[in-house]
This record gives sequence, structure tokens and C-alpha cells, in this order.
Amino acid sequence: TMQHDGAGFDDQHLPGNFISTANSSEMLAWQLKDCVGVFDDLDPDGTPLERARKKSMGAGLIRGAANQIGRQRLTKDIRRRAAMPPRCFPIITAEENTFLQSATKRAIFIRVKKGDINPAALRKAQQDAAAGLYAAAKGGFTAWLASRLPSVQAKARAFFDEARREASETATVLSRSPDQIADLLIGIVTFAD
Repeated sequence: TMQHDGAGFDDQHLPGNFISTANSSEMLAWQLKDCVGVFDDLDPDGTPLERARKKSMGAGLIRGAANQIGRQRLTKDIRRRAAMPPRCFPIITAEENTFLQSATKRAIFIRVKKGDINPAALRKAQQDAAAGLYAAAKGGFTAWLASRLPSVQAKARAFFDEARREASETATVLSRSPDQIADLLIGIVTFAD
């Protein structure tokens, strides 16, 4: 997924992880504007304090992205610093769902089990991505979108309401999921166009 934003991203070269500090991850989520931002390996290992820190950091990324807000801070001389809300679409890889309930309601979880991924198809996709095909596709999409932005935005606004209504009617979605599902569908439909 990250290789749409650069062929050099792969499973060994992802921008974010849960060894980093919360401040560093917040800055990264802000810097990765209009990209997918992978924050890798939220694992349940470590001391209770380390596990709580990771859980809090993951929940903060989810809440910030869903609510489009950044943490408010003050400088030493009690002046407000500019907030840095996530401007990327964060993807968090984790061994288990360890988030707080309020963060869980703002996320879409995809469970991957053994056998869910076709190894041959994955290898082919990884080769194409490493060759720069995914980055070229996003570059072409961005150029296409730039020349049509007002009409695409109008179409997206109309599509959002319909997609959100349909997602709301699905019994398994949580309170914030319809908005997220509608946003994802807009991206997929626009890219497919």
C-alpha cells in the first residue's frame, strides 16, 4: 500500500512503528499528507508501562485521524503551538486488538488469517510495486485528479451521502464506521474512474 507513494517502501522499510515516541508518530502522520501511513507492529510485548504507551499511541493515531484533530500543546512561555492532526490514512498492523473502546469505534479492523493471502499473487504485487508501477499509477491518478478536481469533489459529496446511508444500514458497523467506509469507497470509485 505504501508503495503507491514510493517504490522504496516495503515490509522492511515502513515509515512508522511502535518503538517510536508518540510525538514522533504524530509528526509523521502529519507529514504523510495525502498518503497511506503504515505504523507497524503494535505488539502486546513489554512491560505493563510499555504496553500502555503503545496502546495509547495507537489510540491517539486512530482518534486524531477519525476526528481530524491534533493534540493541543503549549510552549515553555505558555503560547499555543499549532496542532498537527494526522493528514494521512493511518494503517496500524497489530497482533491483537488492544485499543480502547472509543478508538475501536473509529477504526475498521481487517483480520488476516493464515491462508487468506495467495503467496504467488503477493509476490507478483510486490515485484510490480518494487518496479515502481504502483507509484506511477498514483502519479497518473494525481495528475488526472488535478485537472478535474472541482467536478470530482462535487461527485464525491453526492456519493458520500449515499454510501454513508448504505453503510449505516449494515448491522455490523460501529458508530463512526459509515463515514470511514464512505470515504474509502469514494477513493476506490474515483481511482477506478
